[in-house]
This record gives sequence, structure tokens and C-alpha cells, in this order.
Amino acid sequence: MWNSLFVDPIINLLLLFHFTMGGNGVLAITSLTLLIRLTLVPVSMSQHQIAKRRDAVQGDISEIRERYHEDKVLRIKEENKVYRKAGISPARGCLPLVFQMPVLIALNQSIVSIYASIANLPSDINERVYNWVPSVLGIEMQNIFPLNSEFLWFDLSSPDTEFWLPLLVTLSFLFQQIYRLLLTPSDAKKTRLNWALQAIMPVLIGALSLGYPAGLSVYIIASNVFGVVQMTFFEYIDT
Repeated sequence: MWNSLFVDPIINLLLLFHFTMGGNGVLAITSLTLLIRLTLVPVSMSQHQIAKRRDAVQGDISEIRERYHEDKVLRIKEENKVYRKAGISPARGCLPLVFQMPVLIALNQSIVSIYASIANLPSDINERVYNWVPSVLGIEMQNIFPLNSEFLWFDLSSPDTEFWLPLLVTLSFLFQQIYRLLLTPSDAKKTRLNWALQAIMPVLIGALSLGYPAGLSVYIIASNVFGVVQMTFFEYIDT
């Protein structure tokens, strides 16, 4: 069920992009990233609007927390009133993350599967390829694998041993977080531990990416760059 719903579709999309992009795995993963993020634009737009409404009421939330700092139950009750009045649903703000987590896990499995060396290819890899894909690509099934997995200094199916990609993952996350804070009203910034938390998260994600296949790091970097462009666009249409 998992493979049918998530892994196999990503494998076949990657194959289509890989051969369309002249056998360049980085361009294939970047194209897939663009497709996924564009698909999630309506959800991301909803999240953006919720965040803007939440930022707008942070002054009221801060006042409530000061007034009822000794009564947690009443404080939460009053905060919920403010959020309901502003039409804010905390659960809806988590939707992009809910959608992207299965994609990240499936993408990790897909990259390791299709960009593996001939000796490490899964025994059922040809069965995972949809019947119509070779026809669309004009390639015989037996000639699809192995794919070229090398780009510059790294191999897409293995962690980057030079550590440049984990560094770029960290920096792209950090830039995206700082950019988001710069777009946040000053009142909202004061009510969060934002600057500390926003600095810690990129470092944590960067450290985790040390064990990711390089192809997944490429996806994360491309996704972060798209995220910055998307935030700029959302802010533009809000003005």
C-alpha cells in the first residue's frame, strides 16, 4: 500500500524527469520539487493567511498572557477566544507539514532505489516502473537502469562525504527562517522565542542531513529556495 501510494509514483516521476532532463539527476529532483511545491501552493497559501492572522493578534495574546499568567486554564480559554474570533485554526497551519512528511520519506526511498549502482538495485525495480513509462521515454525497459547518479563531487544515492550539501541545507533553511521573521510584524516577534528557535532548527536539520542521500538534500535545498520565492509572492499579492 505504501509503495503503491507514495514510492512508486515518485520513482516513475523521477524517471520521467531524469530522462527528460538529459540524464541529469539533480535537474530531475529539482523539477520534481517544483512540481510538488506547486501542487501544495493552495495549502501553503492557506497556511500563510493563518500565519498573518495569528501575527495580527499577537498583541492581544501577549496582553492575555500577562494578565492571566497565574491562571493557565483561564489564559488558554481567553487565547482560544481570540483565535476563534480571528478565524485561526492551529491544525490547519500544520497541513503542509502533514503533506510533505510522507513525500520526504518516499523520496528518500525512491532516490536510494533508482540511483543505486547496478549491484545494489532492488531486485523488483523493473516491476516498480509503470508499463507506459518506457514507451513515453522511447527506451526499452532493460535499458533504463542503472541511472547516472553522479553530479559534481557527490553521488545522489549516498550521503555527501564532503559535507557541502548539509551546509547548504543548513544555510538555505536559516535564510528562509530569517526571511520569514523579517516579514513578521514586530509585535509578533516579541511574543516568540523566534530568533533562538529559528537558528536552532536549521542547524538540527543540517545535522540530520549528514546521513541523508545527497539527492534528498538537493530536494530540501530546492524546496527552501522555492519557499522564499513563494513567501515573496504571497506578500506581494497581500499588498
